[in-house]
Amino acid sequence: MEQAVMKRVYFLISFFCLFFMVSRPLEAKTILLLGDSLSSGYGISYENQWPMLLQKKLKNYKIVNISEPGLTTSGGLERWQRALQSYQPSLTIIALGANDGLRGMPIPGIYARLSQLILEAQPYGPVLLVGVRLPPNYGYDYTKKFKDMYPALTKKHHL
Repeated sequence: MEQAVMKRVYFLISFFCLFFMVSRPLEAKTILLLGDSLSSGYGISYENQWPMLLQKKLKNYKIVNISEPGLTTSGGLERWQRALQSYQPSLTIIALGANDGLRGMPIPGIYARLSQLILEAQPYGPVLLVGVRLPPNYGYDYTKKFKDMYPALTKKHHL
């Protein structure tokens, strides 16, 4: 099951990045990835991590992966400005929120922090927001609000 989800994530991100490559000039070279254990490859061999598989496909781009297992949106914000300034990404992938949700943090706070990450990244180029779903044991209301948060952010920020 987990491998099937990872394949879907990899496919969607590959499609988006390939579309980006074709639709934009090749002057821009850096993709900045901010995520949690799913993006850092925790427990997966280096060559099978989705950012590494994507790097193999996008030879004209350098993927800078600043993901970290256990990272929350708060932790992402702490390192975000420095990373954006250091790497000057032409495309940013934000794959955060799962650890916030798994800790039962209030949805409005997660939404606000993801929104801030997006707003700070947009001046550098397009942003791809990768959403996740929570297991059902968090209750219907919480998991629905969490799931709906990602499309709402996408619509709000025209992603």
